[in-house]
Amino acid sequence: DKRATAAEQRRLEAERKKREEEEAAAAAAAEAERLRLAAELERRRKLQSAYEASVESAMTTLDSYTAAARLHAELRGQLDPQRHGGETSSPLELERQKFEQSKKKLKSDLKKCTAFVKKIKA
Repeated sequence: DKRATAAEQRRLEAERKKREEEEAAAAAAAEAERLRLAAELERRRKLQSAYEASVESAMTTLDSYTAAARLHAELRGQLDPQRHGGETSSPLELERQKFEQSKKKLKSDLKKCTAFVKKIKA
């Protein structure tokens, strides 16, 4: 009877050890899976931040391009020799007229200054 109980205890002890080993292996596998998932999550987080930085850079580039294109279109409109809509003169013609008027005024001012200088010297 004692031999049967001792054999039974050894069998139960072996089963307990086997169960503990299986539980330890399962815990190690679970921990390894948790670490793998954490590493994957970190990798994806880095990829996402790199992607967001790339998108932000592209948006900035696009904004600067559209601003330059808008400015270019505005300047082209100002210097366009063609008339638009119901305008009597093109923007370029108007700018040329303003320049000619200011040039006449500058010539007149220069003549006045020259006459004044001659008067002072005399």
